[in-house]
Amino acid sequence: MYGNAHALNPNDADCLYNWGRILYILLDFLPSHTSPTKRLNALSNSIQKFRGALALNPQNADVLFNLAQALATQAELLQDTDEGNEQAAMALQEAVVIFESVYKAQEKELKEQEELNRQAEAQEMGMEKGEGGGGGGGDKMEIDGVASVDQSPPNSRTDSATDSNAILGEETTVTEILPITPYTLIDTLISTASALTSLAFLVDSLPSATDLYASAISKLELAQQLLPTPTSSGDMTTLADNDAKLCEIELAHASTLSSLADRTLQETGCVDHAAYTSGLAKLDAVLARAPRNVEALCDRGDLLSSYAQAVAQSPVPTPDDPSASEEDSPAKQAWQLLLAATQSFTAAKHCEPRNTGILLKLGDMNLARARLPLLVAARNRAQLLRNAEFFYRQAVELNREDLEGGWVCLAQAVWLQGKGEEAVEGKMGEANKVVKGWRRRGGDADMLRRVGAENEVIEGEFIEWAVGVLLEGEEAEEEKEEKM
Repeated sequence: MYGNAHALNPNDADCLYNWGRILYILLDFLPSHTSPTKRLNALSNSIQKFRGALALNPQNADVLFNLAQALATQAELLQDTDEGNEQAAMALQEAVVIFESVYKAQEKELKEQEELNRQAEAQEMGMEKGEGGGGGGGDKMEIDGVASVDQSPPNSRTDSATDSNAILGEETTVTEILPITPYTLIDTLISTASALTSLAFLVDSLPSATDLYASAISKLELAQQLLPTPTSSGDMTTLADNDAKLCEIELAHASTLSSLADRTLQETGCVDHAAYTSGLAKLDAVLARAPRNVEALCDRGDLLSSYAQAVAQSPVPTPDDPSASEEDSPAKQAWQLLLAATQSFTAAKHCEPRNTGILLKLGDMNLARARLPLLVAARNRAQLLRNAEFFYRQAVELNREDLEGGWVCLAQAVWLQGKGEEAVEGKMGEANKVVKGWRRRGGDADMLRRVGAENEVIEGEFIEWAVGVLLEGEEAEEEKEEKM
């Protein structure tokens, strides 16, 4: 439809914008196993349309905002490709520049709107007191008219059809232009902070990254300051809107702090306890207001899991250290953090029991706990592996077509139960069947290696074993075909 409309009127900026917007939204409906390359190709079409719309209307804030969002998404996808970090950083830099220009334009427009509103209120009060009469009435009506006139640049609206079009009976389309509000500015600041956070994790030097993280946090602090003041204690609409937006701000703040902690660990090998705990405090604040906020529950689980992984990598105390008991060891601290993460994901599962992402996380948490070098982990290893298998199997049953999701994790969880001194009889054969079932649905050795490289819970030893199973299956099929 939009392609036909664009062919009829190549200079219609709104058509190009809406076309790009639809293409961007459709990305969310691609199958979960769609490769990053295919997603990037689809996203490039959307970005192309946004750039085309901007060529026709360079000052359109909506187009600029959506282009910046698309560039941030492009950067995320580029990081999943070979040597894509440099291109991702360039996309994020452009996104940040665009977001900041959008914010300045929105801030200017909001101030103009507020000034017009003040003038209108003053005029209304004057008229109520009988002070609005006289020869100036026409001018005052003109001021009211200005307040309702669209301030956007020419060609930024599709309802700009001429009177002659109406006379000729041609159909006129109308695009609703929503007024700028403080929430509009807050959304832009949150998006800017997200892009800055992503960029901070990609830049080469830690000092540069630290500056970008600080900039992201300052954007979020400003966003919180922009929350409107309720007109009264009974202004429930503003109170509810503020509460929802504050949750978004704190979720973004926690994400930035988590990224900062991970980057610090990556560069220095030191655990940034302050960043992790501050991030958790932000998420706890969200959950205090909205206990069933699934995003906050999952983010909390992810942050606790990252914290546990960081702590587990800490130096182990020497035997002559008084604090060298298992109870105070990094592994024990990691166990407690992973237990808390499991509780967060379990609460999220109660809210969304068919969410495969949550089920996979629960499998990962049980597997991570089973691997810790602790007596409690050794005693509970068999049960933890059964738990992991249970959650991975649920994820597979809910979405058998997601070949890069639960299948490989399920096979590994079963395989782990079938190896070692405490091997469970029949589990190795069961793992073999899972791998072959995955292969029949389209899995292959290359995909297996890629999943293993991208997923930290997958062991290299398991990948080698599973590749061997796949090769055996291929050889058996070739022999069968030769006999036929």
